[in-house]
Amino acid sequence: MKKFISLIVVLVFITGCAGTADRRRTESEGAQGGALIGYFVGSLVGQFLDGDEGAALGALLGTALGGIAGYAYGNHVANKKEEYANTEDYLNACIASAQKVNLETQQYNAKLINEVRGLNDEADRMMAQYHRKEIRKAELHRKSREVQARFAEAQGQLRKTNNEIVLQKSVLERERANVPADAAKLDHEISKLQQSADELENHTRALAAINQQLRL
Repeated sequence: MKKFISLIVVLVFITGCAGTADRRRTESEGAQGGALIGYFVGSLVGQFLDGDEGAALGALLGTALGGIAGYAYGNHVANKKEEYANTEDYLNACIASAQKVNLETQQYNAKLINEVRGLNDEADRMMAQYHRKEIRKAELHRKSREVQARFAEAQGQLRKTNNEIVLQKSVLERERANVPADAAKLDHEISKLQQSADELENHTRALAAINQQLRL
């Protein structure tokens, strides 16, 4: 898997050779981080759909797509950095971006946790009805499709949050020594963002478990 990720990083790095050294570094970091995120997210999606074999295929596809998306995101960060007159202004903008994504993720988590609880209770009830032969398998599959839709939506938010974390960590690594006070603030925002991402990932895993329960 590491060789596969490295290949993606090399390919996207080559395509960006015409840029500045700082931009190339940002693009490379974005590609590597995106590939890692893609691997784990793809693995989870594959497991959700097709069990262990699907997890392996999903991981490979997720790594490739994540690397490409990470490169595009890294390129955007590099371009944005060049718009600011100094590092302090740039870090303040990064802090604001992290805060915005974190608030969005927290609000999404607050909504999703109630949906997951409701879907879990409903799945338990439907499974009991199925075993008593009160409903047919087709009804379970219809509910499974509803869960899949929630899962796909949650995965979209999780990708956005994880991409933001990769972006902010790469900025922090480069700029920590330049403006220590603002870098410390950014580090704090990254920690809060990671907590929100971890909570969201738990919700997506709960949705995957509900779907597996419904797919007889």
